[in-house]
Amino acid sequence: MLKNAEERFLQVVEIGEETGDGSLVAIAYGNLGNMYKTRGDLDKAEKMYRKSLAISKERGRKEGVATAYGNLGNVYQTRGDLDRAEEMCEKSLELFTSMGSKPMVEKVESLIVALRRGGG
Repeated sequence: MLKNAEERFLQVVEIGEETGDGSLVAIAYGNLGNMYKTRGDLDKAEKMYRKSLAISKERGRKEGVATAYGNLGNVYQTRGDLDRAEEMCEKSLELFTSMGSKPMVEKVESLIVALRRGGG
């Protein structure tokens, strides 16, 4: 099932690139990152999240930037790099706070508390 998902997300990347829809490309890269993280391939997940982050920054997609930072924080947490995880989550929190996204603020705040306690 994940193989089929990977193919579909890569098709979405292609469609987004062909049509010039960078937001679609950023979202597809984020979903590829989620899929790779689920598989346990943290290097590929990080690469996809960084692509999503770069495109989201370029296009001014604040929510996409905040989400990518949060996803990167999860990758670093899984690797045991808690300082870097907290750094990414703080960036995510700042953006979600500025957007007034209370549910995401609460989610990221709880993750930061867990990180400060030793990893979650």
